[in-house]
This record gives sequence, structure tokens and C-alpha cells, in this order.
Amino acid sequence: MESNHATDLLQVGPYAASTKARIAGERGHLSNEALARFIREDLGASVECLVLAHLSRVNNLPELAALTCRDALEASGRSDVRVVVSHQDRVTETVRLDVRPARFGSDLSPGRQIALPLQVSTTS
Repeated sequence: MESNHATDLLQVGPYAASTKARIAGERGHLSNEALARFIREDLGASVECLVLAHLSRVNNLPELAALTCRDALEASGRSDVRVVVSHQDRVTETVRLDVRPARFGSDLSPGRQIALPLQVSTTS
């Protein structure tokens, strides 16, 4: 999930007003706060891990993005969800997408294709 900027840091940051407006706009980047709102209102029950991505070097801090995310998860009773923060300057820790036989059937032979239960939002 994108967690591009902290709203307060964007507002006091060095970008031109037009750039700030584009980033914070309806079709701009997702803020830490927007991600937290999504978690509280729309996070699917089957989600086990969130990878925070596309963090701004100028208008965000990895620790702040993670804290905002974890606070929203805790407020939603979802402290079981793993939070991984991606970094621009180093390899992000491995996130395994293991398939559980109980959920998807027992035929997990190599090369077998399965459909994962992804939630797609149609709102813009």
C-alpha cells in the first residue's frame, strides 16, 4: 500500500504550492493518514501483511508511516497484521505469499495456478 507522505510534513515541506496540491489532491498520492483511514474503514479480514511503499524521502519518515499504520491496525483490533516498510536505498525484507491448503484446496502441485481472494475497490 502506498504511504507516500505525512500530511503535516507535506504542508511545511519545500515543494511549490502547486506540487503540494497535486500530491495531496484527489488523484495524488496516498498519505499516511489516508492509509490509516482505509485500514479503519475498509481493510479486508483476510489481510495478514501490509507492505508500505512509495514513501517520500522529503515528506515522510519510515518510522512515522509504520507508527501511523500500526496505530490504525491497533484501533481496528487488527494487531495481528504484519507491517513491512519498503525502503528506497536497500532491499526490503522478504514477504512470503505462502498458499494455505485449508483455504485453497489440497492440490498445490508445482505449476498449478490458483485464484487468490483479492479485494478490488471500484471507487475513485
